[in-house]
Amino acid sequence: MVMDDQPPPPTLPHTNKVIEASIVRAQTEQHMVDQLQKAQSAGNIYNRDIEPKHDTWNFCCFCAACSYRRAKSRRLPVHDMWSRAVTYPGEATYSDAESYADVENPYLSVVSPYGPEESRPGGYWEVQRPTPEYHAQSVHETIALNEKLNREAQAAVDKMEPKSIWNDGRRGGYSRGANGIAWNGIQTPSLPVVSALPTPNTGAFSSFKSALGIGKNSEKNAEFANLVRNDILREESGRWPDEQTRFI
Repeated sequence: MVMDDQPPPPTLPHTNKVIEASIVRAQTEQHMVDQLQKAQSAGNIYNRDIEPKHDTWNFCCFCAACSYRRAKSRRLPVHDMWSRAVTYPGEATYSDAESYADVENPYLSVVSPYGPEESRPGGYWEVQRPTPEYHAQSVHETIALNEKLNREAQAAVDKMEPKSIWNDGRRGGYSRGANGIAWNGIQTPSLPVVSALPTPNTGAFSSFKSALGIGKNSEKNAEFANLVRNDILREESGRWPDEQTRFI
């Protein structure tokens, strides 16, 4: 029996850095959630945004709060992988884990929901419990700091972002055109393009430098834009491998 329908051509898998990081993160996520909930229950913490805390002056302790902190420190490679996948250029990530103690962290200036150490009842060895007044102050200070850091990050992104990543006219690698997405000239079908961007009258590389609009570092930024473009097109090719799925 001869089948008229041919199997679809092989396509690139639909993946990206966020998907890959989420797979790794999911392997230990439930264990961390269980550890956190156990520590919060032991400390009478009913707000999910409050991390359990137990200052033991680096002495070994096996309470629920200290066990959670150690598990969190061991998970730092996963934290870093996820952070690199989801942050934008210009943004920074911070952690209160022990390995980040020497890293400049602006959130360390925010008041603790547990209050100053000298005001905590029970002394240093007792598991800390948050207070409503300091928790409210901590929330307000965190929101204000978030807004400040987001404005600074957005300003940095605006300076770095190229005006266009599609009109450099380079050969090789991924390219997008009216007939679809191509890798080194091998075309895959796509929907008709309604309109196209105008082509500059200058040379291909000159037009791309002009489109970037960035001074002396134009070649470095052009290479960065080319990597971003290829990542986008690679994901599109895996997400919509044929004309029918793109139409849908």
